[in-house]
Order: sequence, then C-alpha cells, then structure tokens
Amino acid sequence: MLSNMEKSLTEKQPVAVYKTTVSIILYEILYLGVIALFVYIILSTNILWAQILSGVCAVLILVACIQTLKHIKDRIVVTQYNLLLSNIDTKTRHGKWRNARNVYIPWYDIIDFYSDFDIYMTYSFINIHKKVLVKLHNGTLYCIDSDLYDVFFLKRKLKTYWKEFNKKI
Repeated sequence: MLSNMEKSLTEKQPVAVYKTTVSIILYEILYLGVIALFVYIILSTNILWAQILSGVCAVLILVACIQTLKHIKDRIVVTQYNLLLSNIDTKTRHGKWRNARNVYIPWYDIIDFYSDFDIYMTYSFINIHKKVLVKLHNGTLYCIDSDLYDVFFLKRKLKTYWKEFNKKI
C-alpha cells in the first residue's frame, strides 16, 4: 500500500511528454531557406517586378517564421490522472477560438478525441493543418495543432492513454 506522500509523487510523475522543439527548429530552417532563396532572387535579378514580388514573399514568410517561434516551448504532459496542455486553443461561446495556457484536463472529464483537417489561405499560401480536438463533458472543446509536436499519430497516442487511464479512475 502506498502512503499519501508516495501516491502524490506517483500522480505527478509524467508518463509521456510531447514537445515541439525539434519540429519548430525544422520549420524555422525551412522558412529561413525559402527566405534566402527570395533574397537571392532579389539580388541576382534586374527585373523590378520580380524583386518586388520576391521581397513581399520574403516578408510574408518572415512573419510566418516569427509566428511559429511562439510555440517553441509548448508541451503536452501525460500523467495517470490528467493531461496538461501548455498552449492550446479553446472555442468560446461565440464560436471563436482563443488561446489558453497550462490547461489541466482530468481523464474522466474527456468524452473523446477527434481529428480535423483545417485547409485555409494565409499570406496567399494554402495551409493544411491536422488538428486534434478534445471534447469534454461540459461542452468545452480544445484544439491541438498536432503538426507542431515531435510525434507521429498524436491523436492515437492520446486516445490510447485516455482509454488506459480512464479505466483506472
């Protein structure tokens, strides 16, 4: 039988931690490579419209590069009793998404995990993002951008933990 102190220590021990560091670094390298290509086009050509178009594209990719940097320390921590999401989007009553920080979700409060593919245009580029949606019993909906995490099949892994740890509670 575990004492209260030992039980509280085992509750806090993470079973799995998913980070964004490696994928963010790879995104940044890709962005910087494309920016370098546009700068090379600007410097090597004498055609004004090509220089202007390349400059605009370089600035737009630089903005995307800076936007991605805000997710460099995001984490998903899985414990036996809850799920900690350091940076997540939640849907408001008005149907808009807003950012939430350090959200603890007990396993028993989760209804299910869903996948959603979001296709939209930003900065005149087409973006396809795979999102993992977490629905709670109280109607709250959380959205995780699984493309940023250093793991394949994030939804399947979270759902496996949910099925395993929800039975223990």
